[in-house]
Amino acid sequence: MHLLSGFSILGFLFQSVSPQLLNFKTLSALKHLFNILTNSGMSEILLKDALQQIYLNPHIWAYSSYEVQRELYLFLIQYFETDGKLLPMLCGLPRIIDIVRQFYSEKLDARSSKPLLHLITEQVIGERPHIEEIRKIRLLLLSLAEMSLKLKVSSHDIRALVSFFEKSQDVACIEDVLYMIIRALSQNSLLSSFLEQVNSVGGCYIFINLLKREFEPIRLLGLQLLGKLLVGVPSEKKGPKLFGLPVGRPRSMSENIRKGIAATPQLFFYSISERLFKFPLSDHLCATFFDVLLGGASPKQVLQKRSQSNELNDRSSTSVVSLAPFYVPQILVCIFKYMHSCQDASARAKILSDLLDLLDSNPSNVEAIMEYGWSSWLETSVKLDVFRDYRPISKANYASLETNELILVRNMYSLVLSYFLCYVKGGWHQLEDTTNFLLLKIEEGQLTNFCLLRDIFEDIIGSLLETSPDEDIFISQPCRDNILYLLKLSDELLVDQIGIKLLFHPPDMCASSSDGSQKEMTLALHLWKL
Repeated sequence: MHLLSGFSILGFLFQSVSPQLLNFKTLSALKHLFNILTNSGMSEILLKDALQQIYLNPHIWAYSSYEVQRELYLFLIQYFETDGKLLPMLCGLPRIIDIVRQFYSEKLDARSSKPLLHLITEQVIGERPHIEEIRKIRLLLLSLAEMSLKLKVSSHDIRALVSFFEKSQDVACIEDVLYMIIRALSQNSLLSSFLEQVNSVGGCYIFINLLKREFEPIRLLGLQLLGKLLVGVPSEKKGPKLFGLPVGRPRSMSENIRKGIAATPQLFFYSISERLFKFPLSDHLCATFFDVLLGGASPKQVLQKRSQSNELNDRSSTSVVSLAPFYVPQILVCIFKYMHSCQDASARAKILSDLLDLLDSNPSNVEAIMEYGWSSWLETSVKLDVFRDYRPISKANYASLETNELILVRNMYSLVLSYFLCYVKGGWHQLEDTTNFLLLKIEEGQLTNFCLLRDIFEDIIGSLLETSPDEDIFISQPCRDNILYLLKLSDELLVDQIGIKLLFHPPDMCASSSDGSQKEMTLALHLWKL
C-alpha cells in the first residue's frame, strides 16, 4: 500500500463515490481499517497516508450527511487525544484553516454551495449541511488545530493565521478561529511559545488590523487576543516609566536608548485606541478593556474574589489579601480615552469607581497606574467638564451625578498621590510633576479655577491624616521627607496664589480655605511632635 501509493489511489476513488454511499456503514468499515493499520508493523507510515488521503480529505466528505461528518471528526479527535505524534503534521493550523476556508465557510462560492448532481441523471445525490451544522463541523476541525498548536507552534502557523485574518470576509469563521486561539492561549506553556513565534514574524502588531473590522465582536475578540499576547511580554518590555526619572542626575546615552525602545509599546497602545475609537462606543468595548486589564476577568469578579479571600483570611489572621496586579496596565491609556469620549456621566462614574476599587485592592496597581497611565489620566481629567467648570462641592448638590463624578476624580488624585507620599522614596516627584501640570493648564486657561488645586491638596492631606492613626508611618523616612515637601509646596502655592493679599485677605477667602489650612496645620503639628 505504501510503495504503490495505495491510499492515494483509494482516496481518489472515494472522491468519485456518491455521498449517499458515505454512510455510517462505510464509516464503520473505515474505522475497522484504521484499527488494523494502528496494529500493523508500519503503522505510522500507513496511518499518515490513510489519514491524509482518506480520513482528512474534505473532497470526500464535504457532501456527506452532517451526522457522518460529525462522527468521523469525533473519531479522529479521540484518536489524536491518545496519540498525537502525527497531529502537527496532518492537522497543523495552515491546513485546517485552508479546509475551513474552502469547505466549511459560511460564504462559499456559488459552485461549492450548489447541490451535487449525478453526472448522467442530473439528480441530486448530495447536499451541503445547513449553516448551523457547518459551524459545528468547523468547530470540530478547529479543535484538531487547537490540539496541534498545544503540541507545536511554528512561524508557518502564525503566517497562516495572519493571512486568514487579513483576507477572509467570513466573520463567523474569523470569530470561531479567534475563540479557538484565545482559549488555547490560556495554557501558559502555549502562550510563551506562541508569543515567541509571533515576535519572530513581526510582533503583536501583525494582529492589529482586527481592530479595524466593521463587526464589533471581531474587534473585541481581536483586542482580547492582543491582551493575551501582551500578558506574556516580559515586564521590562511593557512600557516606559512616567515621572520616574531621577532628579539632578543627567541620563546616559544608554538610558536614552532604553527609553526610546520602551516607548514603542506605548505607541502600540495609542494605535489600538486610534483604531477602536473610530467606531461608536459601547458597554462591550469598556468591558473588554477591563477584561484585558485584569487578565480575563471583570472588576466585579476580581473584587468578589478579594472579598471572599478576606473573609476566609479573617478567620485565621487580620491581614488583608492583595489581589494579583494589573495584567496589562498599558491598556489604562485606552480606558481613560474611552472615559473622555463617553458622554454618559453615570458610565464615567462607574469606570472611576471600578478603578478606585481595583487600585485599593493592590498597592502594585497604584504604582502601575503611575508608571503606565498617569500622564493619560492627567490629560483626560482636565478635559472633563467637572474639572473645566470646577466648582467646590457643596451640600446642596452633593447627591447629583456631577458631584459624584467630581468626588471620584478627586479621589483618584488623592489615592494615588497619597500612596506615593506615604510609601515611595522620592514620591514627592510625582506630586511636583502633577502640580506643575495642573498649574500649566491653569495658566493656559484650560482650567479656570485655582481652587481645584487647593482642594486636591486638601484631599491628599486628609488622606494622610486618615492613614496616621492606623500605622505610625510619618516617622518612616520616605513618608517624612515626602510630607515635608508637601507642606513646603502647599505654602509656596498659597503665597503664589494670594501674594500680598495674604496680609489683608477678605473674609470669604478665610472661609473658603479654613478647612484646608486647618488640616495642613494638623499635619504640620503631627510632624513636629515626631
